[in-house]
Amino acid sequence: MLASFDRNVVPTQLAAYAQWVVWRDTKIPYQPSKPARKASVTDPSTWSSLHDAIQAARGKSIQGIGYVFIGNGIVGVDIDKCINDPELNDRALALLERIGCMYIEISPSGNGYHGYALGELLDTGKRLSLNGLHIEIYDNKRYFTFTGNTVKSLPLEPLKNLESLFSEVEAPSNTASLSLVPSVSSVSSVPSVLIIEQIISDMPAEIYVTSLSTRNGKIFQLARYARKYIRDLNTQMLKVIFDHWFEKSVDHMDNQNYDYNFIEFISACDSVRIPYGMDILSEITRDLEPLPHDLKRICINHSHELLIQYCMALQRVNGENPFFLSCRTAGELIDCDKNTAHRLLKISCSLKLLSKVRVGNQYEAARFRFNPQYLSN
Repeated sequence: MLASFDRNVVPTQLAAYAQWVVWRDTKIPYQPSKPARKASVTDPSTWSSLHDAIQAARGKSIQGIGYVFIGNGIVGVDIDKCINDPELNDRALALLERIGCMYIEISPSGNGYHGYALGELLDTGKRLSLNGLHIEIYDNKRYFTFTGNTVKSLPLEPLKNLESLFSEVEAPSNTASLSLVPSVSSVSSVPSVLIIEQIISDMPAEIYVTSLSTRNGKIFQLARYARKYIRDLNTQMLKVIFDHWFEKSVDHMDNQNYDYNFIEFISACDSVRIPYGMDILSEITRDLEPLPHDLKRICINHSHELLIQYCMALQRVNGENPFFLSCRTAGELIDCDKNTAHRLLKISCSLKLLSKVRVGNQYEAARFRFNPQYLSN
Protein backbone atom coordinates (compact mmCIF):
# COMPACT_ATOMS: atom_id res chain seq x y z
CA MET A 1 0.00 0.00 0.00
CA LEU A 2 1.35 3.43 -0.99
CA ALA A 3 0.92 5.39 2.24
CA SER A 4 1.98 8.77 0.85
CA PHE A 5 3.32 10.08 -2.42
CA ASP A 6 4.24 13.63 -3.41
CA ARG A 7 3.36 13.84 -7.09
CA ASN A 8 5.01 17.27 -7.27
CA VAL A 9 8.44 15.61 -7.32
CA VAL A 10 7.62 13.80 -10.59
CA PRO A 11 9.12 15.58 -13.61
CA THR A 12 6.52 17.00 -16.01
CA GLN A 13 7.99 14.91 -18.81
CA LEU A 14 7.02 11.75 -16.92
CA ALA A 15 3.77 12.93 -15.35
CA ALA A 16 2.44 14.02 -18.75
CA TYR A 17 2.13 10.51 -20.13
CA ALA A 18 -0.44 7.82 -19.34
CA GLN A 19 2.35 5.24 -19.03
CA TRP A 20 1.90 4.29 -15.39
CA VAL A 21 1.25 0.93 -13.77
CA VAL A 22 1.14 -0.38 -10.20
CA TRP A 23 3.14 -3.30 -8.78
CA ARG A 24 3.11 -5.91 -6.05
CA ASP A 25 4.62 -9.28 -5.18
CA THR A 26 8.06 -9.50 -6.83
CA LYS A 27 7.67 -6.21 -8.70
CA ILE A 28 5.15 -7.68 -11.14
CA PRO A 29 3.25 -4.81 -12.88
CA TYR A 30 -0.54 -4.64 -12.59
CA GLN A 31 -3.20 -2.45 -14.19
CA PRO A 32 -4.22 0.66 -12.20
CA SER A 33 -7.76 0.43 -13.58
CA LYS A 34 -7.99 -3.31 -12.77
CA PRO A 35 -5.48 -3.98 -9.98
CA ALA A 36 -6.20 -7.71 -9.97
CA ARG A 37 -4.98 -8.04 -13.57
CA LYS A 38 -1.38 -7.95 -14.73
CA ALA A 39 -0.13 -5.13 -16.94
CA SER A 40 2.04 -5.53 -20.02
CA VAL A 41 4.85 -3.20 -21.05
CA THR A 42 3.72 -3.63 -24.66
CA ASP A 43 -0.03 -3.05 -24.17
CA PRO A 44 -1.03 0.63 -23.64
CA SER A 45 -4.57 -0.39 -22.63
CA THR A 46 -3.10 -1.74 -19.37
CA TRP A 47 -1.49 1.58 -18.38
CA SER A 48 -3.04 4.68 -16.81
CA SER A 49 -2.29 8.26 -15.85
CA LEU A 50 -0.08 9.11 -12.90
CA HIS A 51 -3.16 10.28 -11.00
CA ASP A 52 -4.96 6.98 -11.53
CA ALA A 53 -1.89 4.94 -10.63
CA ILE A 54 -1.44 6.80 -7.34
CA GLN A 55 -5.10 6.28 -6.49
CA ALA A 56 -4.88 2.56 -7.28
CA ALA A 57 -1.74 2.23 -5.17
CA ARG A 58 -3.72 3.24 -2.09
CA GLY A 59 -5.18 -0.28 -2.19
CA LYS A 60 -3.95 -2.72 0.44
CA SER A 61 -2.59 -5.28 -2.03
CA ILE A 62 -0.55 -2.78 -4.06
CA GLN A 63 3.01 -1.89 -3.07
CA GLY A 64 3.75 1.01 -5.39
CA ILE A 65 3.59 2.58 -8.84
CA GLY A 66 5.80 2.21 -11.91
CA TYR A 67 6.63 3.97 -15.16
CA VAL A 68 6.60 2.17 -18.54
CA PHE A 69 9.23 3.03 -21.16
CA ILE A 70 7.90 2.94 -24.73
CA GLY A 71 10.70 4.48 -26.79
CA ASN A 72 9.28 8.00 -26.93
CA GLY A 73 12.22 9.95 -25.60
CA ILE A 74 12.58 8.90 -21.93
CA VAL A 75 15.54 6.79 -20.77
CA GLY A 76 15.85 5.07 -17.40
CA VAL A 77 19.14 4.15 -15.71
CA ASP A 78 19.14 1.47 -13.00
CA ILE A 79 22.11 0.99 -10.66
CA ASP A 80 21.41 -1.71 -8.07
CA LYS A 81 23.14 -2.84 -4.88
CA CYS A 82 25.26 0.24 -4.35
CA ILE A 83 23.86 2.43 -1.55
CA ASN A 84 24.93 0.18 1.36
CA ASP A 85 28.54 0.35 0.20
CA PRO A 86 29.75 3.96 0.74
CA GLU A 87 32.34 3.72 -2.02
CA LEU A 88 29.92 2.26 -4.57
CA ASN A 89 27.28 4.78 -3.49
CA ASP A 90 29.56 7.70 -4.30
CA ARG A 91 30.48 6.17 -7.66
CA ALA A 92 26.84 5.57 -8.55
CA LEU A 93 25.74 9.12 -7.81
CA ALA A 94 28.77 10.55 -9.62
CA LEU A 95 27.98 8.43 -12.69
CA LEU A 96 24.31 9.46 -12.77
CA GLU A 97 25.32 13.12 -12.48
CA ARG A 98 27.96 12.64 -15.15
CA ILE A 99 25.54 11.32 -17.77
CA GLY A 100 22.94 14.00 -17.07
CA CYS A 101 20.26 12.33 -14.93
CA MET A 102 18.41 15.28 -13.41
CA TYR A 103 15.90 13.09 -11.63
CA ILE A 104 17.38 10.44 -9.30
CA GLU A 105 15.48 8.40 -6.73
CA ILE A 106 16.13 5.51 -4.40
CA SER A 107 14.67 2.19 -5.56
CA PRO A 108 12.21 0.17 -3.40
CA SER A 109 15.01 -2.05 -2.06
CA GLY A 110 16.67 1.00 -0.52
CA ASN A 111 19.98 -0.16 -1.98
CA GLY A 112 19.85 1.19 -5.55
CA TYR A 113 19.13 4.23 -7.71
CA HIS A 114 16.89 4.95 -10.68
CA GLY A 115 17.87 7.89 -12.84
CA TYR A 116 15.88 9.46 -15.68
CA ALA A 117 16.93 11.53 -18.69
CA LEU A 118 15.97 12.35 -22.26
CA GLY A 119 17.38 10.22 -25.05
CA GLU A 120 16.80 7.29 -27.37
CA LEU A 121 18.32 3.81 -27.42
CA LEU A 122 18.82 2.23 -30.81
CA ASP A 123 18.01 -1.18 -29.34
CA THR A 124 15.95 -2.53 -26.43
CA GLY A 125 18.51 -1.73 -23.74
CA LYS A 126 22.06 -1.80 -22.53
CA ARG A 127 23.77 -3.52 -19.59
CA LEU A 128 27.16 -2.28 -18.42
CA SER A 129 29.75 -2.96 -15.73
CA LEU A 130 32.02 -0.20 -14.49
CA ASN A 131 34.18 -0.06 -11.35
CA GLY A 132 31.98 -2.51 -9.48
CA LEU A 133 28.71 -0.91 -10.59
CA HIS A 134 26.12 -2.94 -12.48
CA ILE A 135 24.22 -0.54 -14.74
CA GLU A 136 21.13 -1.14 -16.86
CA ILE A 137 19.77 1.44 -19.32
CA TYR A 138 16.36 1.13 -21.01
CA ASP A 139 13.99 3.22 -23.07
CA ASN A 140 11.49 0.66 -24.42
CA LYS A 141 9.51 -2.45 -23.39
CA ARG A 142 10.54 -2.15 -19.75
CA TYR A 143 9.17 -0.54 -16.63
CA PHE A 144 10.79 0.89 -13.52
CA THR A 145 9.23 0.92 -10.08
CA PHE A 146 8.81 4.56 -9.03
CA THR A 147 9.14 5.57 -5.38
CA GLY A 148 9.33 9.36 -5.34
CA ASN A 149 12.08 8.97 -2.73
CA THR A 150 14.26 11.50 -4.44
CA VAL A 151 17.92 12.35 -4.27
CA LYS A 152 17.50 14.91 -7.03
CA SER A 153 14.28 16.16 -8.63
CA LEU A 154 14.66 18.52 -11.58
CA PRO A 155 13.19 18.65 -15.12
CA LEU A 156 14.76 16.03 -17.36
CA GLU A 157 17.59 16.95 -19.70
CA PRO A 158 19.34 15.07 -22.54
CA LEU A 159 21.85 12.37 -21.66
CA LYS A 160 25.48 13.43 -22.05
CA ASN A 161 29.09 12.19 -21.84
CA LEU A 162 28.08 8.77 -23.09
CA GLU A 163 30.90 8.23 -25.55
CA SER A 164 33.54 8.66 -22.88
CA LEU A 165 31.56 6.43 -20.52
CA PHE A 166 31.22 3.61 -23.04
CA SER A 167 34.93 3.72 -23.75
CA GLU A 168 35.57 2.77 -20.11
CA VAL A 169 33.10 -0.06 -19.63
CA GLU A 170 32.97 -3.77 -20.17
CA ALA A 171 29.56 -4.67 -21.66
CA PRO A 172 28.51 -8.20 -20.56
CA SER A 173 25.44 -8.24 -22.78
CA ASN A 174 23.73 -6.28 -25.50
CA THR A 175 26.01 -3.83 -27.26
CA ALA A 176 23.23 -1.46 -28.27
CA SER A 177 24.45 2.06 -28.89
CA LEU A 178 22.81 5.17 -27.48
CA SER A 179 21.88 8.35 -29.28
CA LEU A 180 23.18 11.58 -27.78
CA VAL A 181 20.24 13.49 -29.26
CA PRO A 182 16.79 13.35 -27.60
CA SER A 183 14.20 11.57 -29.69
CA VAL A 184 11.66 13.67 -31.57
CA SER A 185 10.13 10.74 -33.39
CA SER A 186 6.91 8.99 -32.45
CA VAL A 187 6.40 5.40 -31.35
CA SER A 188 3.05 3.65 -31.83
CA SER A 189 1.53 7.00 -32.82
CA VAL A 190 2.57 8.57 -29.48
CA PRO A 191 4.34 11.94 -29.98
CA SER A 192 7.77 12.46 -28.50
CA VAL A 193 7.84 13.49 -24.86
CA LEU A 194 9.57 16.69 -25.99
CA ILE A 195 6.68 17.49 -28.33
CA ILE A 196 3.96 16.74 -25.78
CA GLU A 197 5.82 18.78 -23.19
CA GLN A 198 5.82 21.69 -25.62
CA ILE A 199 2.07 21.29 -26.28
CA ILE A 200 1.38 21.39 -22.55
CA SER A 201 3.76 24.26 -21.79
CA ASP A 202 2.22 26.35 -24.60
CA MET A 203 -1.35 25.80 -23.38
CA PRO A 204 -2.93 29.28 -23.05
CA ALA A 205 -4.08 30.32 -19.58
CA GLU A 206 -7.53 31.16 -20.93
CA ILE A 207 -8.21 27.45 -21.51
CA TYR A 208 -8.07 26.53 -17.82
CA VAL A 209 -11.22 26.63 -15.71
CA THR A 210 -11.14 29.57 -13.29
CA SER A 211 -14.79 29.80 -12.19
CA LEU A 212 -17.59 27.31 -11.62
CA SER A 213 -19.75 28.34 -14.57
CA THR A 214 -17.09 28.09 -17.29
CA ARG A 215 -16.32 24.35 -17.29
CA ASN A 216 -18.29 23.38 -20.43
CA GLY A 217 -16.86 26.18 -22.56
CA LYS A 218 -13.30 25.54 -21.37
CA ILE A 219 -13.59 21.83 -22.18
CA PHE A 220 -14.46 22.73 -25.76
CA GLN A 221 -11.61 25.24 -25.91
CA LEU A 222 -9.29 22.50 -24.69
CA ALA A 223 -10.65 20.18 -27.39
CA ARG A 224 -9.96 22.79 -30.08
CA TYR A 225 -6.44 23.27 -28.69
CA ALA A 226 -5.76 19.53 -28.60
CA ARG A 227 -7.02 18.98 -32.15
CA LYS A 228 -4.67 21.71 -33.35
CA TYR A 229 -1.83 19.22 -32.76
CA ILE A 230 -3.55 15.81 -32.70
CA ARG A 231 -5.66 15.41 -35.80
CA ASP A 232 -6.91 11.86 -35.21
CA LEU A 233 -8.90 10.73 -32.18
CA ASN A 234 -6.05 8.92 -30.42
CA THR A 235 -7.33 8.82 -26.85
CA GLN A 236 -3.92 8.02 -25.37
CA MET A 237 -2.46 11.24 -26.74
CA LEU A 238 -5.53 13.27 -25.85
CA LYS A 239 -5.52 11.88 -22.31
CA VAL A 240 -2.02 13.24 -21.70
CA ILE A 241 -3.22 16.76 -22.51
CA PHE A 242 -6.49 16.35 -20.62
CA ASP A 243 -4.77 15.06 -17.46
CA HIS A 244 -2.59 18.16 -17.28
CA TRP A 245 -5.56 20.47 -17.85
CA PHE A 246 -7.75 18.61 -15.34
CA GLU A 247 -5.14 18.84 -12.60
CA LYS A 248 -4.87 22.61 -13.09
CA SER A 249 -8.64 23.16 -13.40
CA VAL A 250 -10.37 20.69 -11.09
CA ASP A 251 -10.45 22.93 -8.01
CA HIS A 252 -12.62 25.46 -9.90
CA MET A 253 -15.07 23.00 -11.50
CA ASP A 254 -18.75 22.62 -10.70
CA ASN A 255 -18.42 18.91 -11.59
CA GLN A 256 -15.12 17.38 -10.45
CA ASN A 257 -15.72 13.82 -11.65
CA TYR A 258 -12.70 12.84 -13.76
CA ASP A 259 -14.43 10.24 -15.96
CA TYR A 260 -17.41 12.49 -16.67
CA ASN A 261 -15.19 15.38 -17.77
CA PHE A 262 -12.91 13.16 -19.84
CA ILE A 263 -15.86 11.70 -21.75
CA GLU A 264 -17.13 15.23 -22.41
CA PHE A 265 -13.67 16.19 -23.64
CA ILE A 266 -13.41 13.25 -26.06
CA SER A 267 -16.93 14.02 -27.34
CA ALA A 268 -15.93 17.65 -27.84
CA CYS A 269 -12.79 16.58 -29.71
CA ASP A 270 -14.95 14.55 -32.06
CA SER A 271 -17.08 17.59 -32.87
CA VAL A 272 -14.25 20.11 -33.38
CA ARG A 273 -14.24 21.52 -36.90
CA ILE A 274 -11.86 24.47 -36.51
CA PRO A 275 -8.77 24.02 -34.28
CA TYR A 276 -7.73 26.55 -31.66
CA GLY A 277 -5.94 29.61 -32.96
CA MET A 278 -7.82 29.81 -36.25
CA ASP A 279 -10.26 32.67 -36.80
CA ILE A 280 -13.63 30.94 -36.52
CA LEU A 281 -15.64 33.69 -38.19
CA SER A 282 -13.24 33.91 -41.13
CA GLU A 283 -13.32 30.16 -41.57
CA ILE A 284 -17.10 29.74 -41.46
CA THR A 285 -17.65 32.77 -43.72
CA ARG A 286 -15.86 30.94 -46.55
CA ASP A 287 -18.31 28.08 -46.57
CA LEU A 288 -21.70 29.00 -45.12
CA GLU A 289 -24.31 26.32 -45.61
CA PRO A 290 -27.54 27.29 -47.37
CA LEU A 291 -30.56 27.44 -45.07
CA PRO A 292 -33.06 24.58 -45.23
CA HIS A 293 -36.45 25.55 -46.65
CA ASP A 294 -38.23 25.27 -43.28
CA LEU A 295 -35.79 27.77 -41.73
CA LYS A 296 -36.06 30.18 -44.65
CA ARG A 297 -39.82 30.35 -44.14
CA ILE A 298 -39.35 31.40 -40.52
CA CYS A 299 -36.82 34.19 -41.17
CA ILE A 300 -38.27 37.68 -41.61
CA ASN A 301 -35.79 39.06 -44.18
CA HIS A 302 -32.48 38.44 -45.92
CA SER A 303 -30.39 39.86 -43.03
CA HIS A 304 -32.17 37.52 -40.66
CA GLU A 305 -31.47 34.56 -42.98
CA LEU A 306 -27.79 35.46 -43.08
CA LEU A 307 -27.65 35.80 -39.28
CA ILE A 308 -29.21 32.36 -38.85
CA GLN A 309 -26.70 30.90 -41.30
CA TYR A 310 -23.86 32.25 -39.16
CA CYS A 311 -25.47 31.02 -35.94
CA MET A 312 -25.90 27.53 -37.39
CA ALA A 313 -22.24 27.48 -38.45
CA LEU A 314 -21.07 28.72 -35.04
CA GLN A 315 -23.09 26.03 -33.29
CA ARG A 316 -21.65 23.29 -35.49
CA VAL A 317 -18.13 24.50 -34.71
CA ASN A 318 -18.86 24.56 -30.96
CA GLY A 319 -20.49 21.15 -30.86
CA GLU A 320 -22.92 20.89 -27.94
CA ASN A 321 -21.47 23.96 -26.22
CA PRO A 322 -23.03 27.41 -26.58
CA PHE A 323 -21.35 29.94 -28.85
CA PHE A 324 -20.40 33.55 -28.21
CA LEU A 325 -21.88 36.29 -30.38
CA SER A 326 -22.08 39.99 -29.57
CA CYS A 327 -24.54 42.38 -31.24
CA ARG A 328 -21.64 44.36 -32.65
CA THR A 329 -20.05 41.27 -34.26
CA ALA A 330 -23.41 40.07 -35.55
CA GLY A 331 -24.01 43.47 -37.14
CA GLU A 332 -20.61 43.36 -38.84
CA LEU A 333 -21.32 39.89 -40.21
CA ILE A 334 -24.67 40.77 -41.77
CA ASP A 335 -23.79 44.40 -42.61
CA CYS A 336 -26.15 46.27 -40.30
CA ASP A 337 -25.88 48.34 -37.11
CA LYS A 338 -25.66 46.65 -33.72
CA ASN A 339 -29.17 47.73 -32.71
CA THR A 340 -30.68 45.98 -35.73
CA ALA A 341 -28.56 42.92 -34.99
CA HIS A 342 -29.80 43.00 -31.38
CA ARG A 343 -33.42 43.01 -32.56
CA LEU A 344 -32.79 40.13 -34.97
CA LEU A 345 -31.14 38.08 -32.23
CA LYS A 346 -34.07 38.81 -29.93
CA ILE A 347 -36.55 37.78 -32.64
CA SER A 348 -34.57 34.57 -33.22
CA CYS A 349 -34.94 33.72 -29.53
CA SER A 350 -38.67 34.48 -29.65
CA LEU A 351 -39.03 32.16 -32.67
CA LYS A 352 -37.10 29.50 -30.71
CA LEU A 353 -34.36 29.35 -33.31
CA LEU A 354 -31.92 30.41 -30.59
CA SER A 355 -31.87 30.25 -26.82
CA LYS A 356 -29.80 32.72 -24.85
CA VAL A 357 -27.61 30.85 -22.39
CA ARG A 358 -26.00 33.92 -20.84
CA VAL A 359 -26.57 37.65 -21.19
CA GLY A 360 -23.57 39.60 -22.46
CA ASN A 361 -21.79 42.40 -20.64
CA GLN A 362 -18.99 44.86 -21.32
CA TYR A 363 -16.38 42.13 -20.87
CA GLU A 364 -17.93 39.11 -22.55
CA ALA A 365 -20.28 38.52 -25.49
CA ALA A 366 -23.66 36.87 -24.98
CA ARG A 367 -23.81 33.11 -25.33
CA PHE A 368 -26.41 31.36 -27.47
CA ARG A 369 -27.38 27.82 -28.35
CA PHE A 370 -29.01 26.97 -31.69
CA ASN A 371 -32.16 24.88 -31.64
CA PRO A 372 -30.86 21.32 -32.19
CA GLN A 373 -33.92 20.21 -34.19
CA TYR A 374 -32.67 22.34 -37.09
CA LEU A 375 -29.15 20.87 -36.94
CA SER A 376 -30.11 17.27 -37.63
CA ASN A 377 -29.29 17.47 -41.32
